Amino acid sequence: MAVSCHVAFGHYLRTLRERRGLALEDVWTLSQTFPESLNKGYLSRCENGKQKLALPKVVAMSRIYEVPADVFLERLELDLELEKIGGPPTEKLNWSQLREAGKNALQHGHKWEGYAFLRDATFHAAKADLDASAYANPREQEVAAFINVASAAQGLGKYRYARHEYLYAENTSALGPNSSVLAATRLASVFASLEDHDTAQEYADLALARLSKAPNCPFEGFVYELQGLHRLRRKNQIEAIPWFQKAYDSFRNLKLVRNSANTLIGLADCYLELRNYGAATRTLETALHLCDQYSLVRIRALALTIQGIIDQASNRPESAEEKLREAKELAKGFNDRILRFQVDFYLYKQAQALDHSAAARAIRRRLKKLMFSIPGTVEQVVEFKMLEKSLPARD
Repeated sequence: MAVSCHVAFGHYLRTLRERRGLALEDVWTLSQTFPESLNKGYLSRCENGKQKLALPKVVAMSRIYEVPADVFLERLELDLELEKIGGPPTEKLNWSQLREAGKNALQHGHKWEGYAFLRDATFHAAKADLDASAYANPREQEVAAFINVASAAQGLGKYRYARHEYLYAENTSALGPNSSVLAATRLASVFASLEDHDTAQEYADLALARLSKAPNCPFEGFVYELQGLHRLRRKNQIEAIPWFQKAYDSFRNLKLVRNSANTLIGLADCYLELRNYGAATRTLETALHLCDQYSLVRIRALALTIQGIIDQASNRPESAEEKLREAKELAKGFNDRILRFQVDFYLYKQAQALDHSAAARAIRRRLKKLMFSIPGTVEQVVEFKMLEKSLPARD
């Protein structure tokens, strides 16, 4: 099984203390001014997973470690939920195996498994054999391991914990060129999820600038995708298209199939908005081929939705109905709220474009209900929130 909740959270507490360069006795001394002090024995038991951290103690710990209290709480919520769900077996895997298992789980959409593998990898990252192909020293390897955990946590909706870890990584001197690009891309993503789009774009541009100093960077595709997404959100589809094309080429060269297919959805969305239905259809054909070849059911549902909308606009009602029905059935069959939101979002945009007010209102109500039960990292959620802000207030 995965490491227990309290052992994992205790390890994180120890990590936060060591980042501040504090001994247990230092923490006890500094905590004397707080109503809830932290004696050495208590803190040691918490760090070793032998005692639960009492919530009143979080205030003192937050101030002493200079970490917002919601970071502690979000991380604890993750570990408690994983324990409740039941994580995958990790105890016999080494750091390299845990890292690869985590990345593979996330590529296949298994978010909790990905979090478990990557979280437990942090226990070993600093002392494991150095992956010299990716990192310059053990310190960079350790910091990158925590970036990976934060990425998984972000996908599970814990944005403040993720932001804290990314900012810590960004402000260390441990990162090499590739890891620096990764940190900037993750910060751009999490600030977009927190609806701070100006800061998100600053970090997206920083990632692009750093890319020029990181030849053959494995995160190149993510940098280009961020530029495309920013322009798509701003309704600048013409400028977004070449960025999505570059992202697709990069993901394809690295054989990142899910990312390749997902980028094609963004590209098709641009062509749809520009009413270039021929280019959109050709793009979707490529995406659907990947989906069929690699069983990417969720992305297939999105591709079918966009193709259905194109068929509607091209006066092919029977074909449109067939594709939209299949997309909805896929979403319903998976009982996947994210997929339901994504499918409905494209239908909502089409209803608005056609000035079908009654249909748009009905879909909008469904979207607003679904929105609060899925992660804000989902691109269609980010775009929907931006659309809501740009529209007049309505009931």
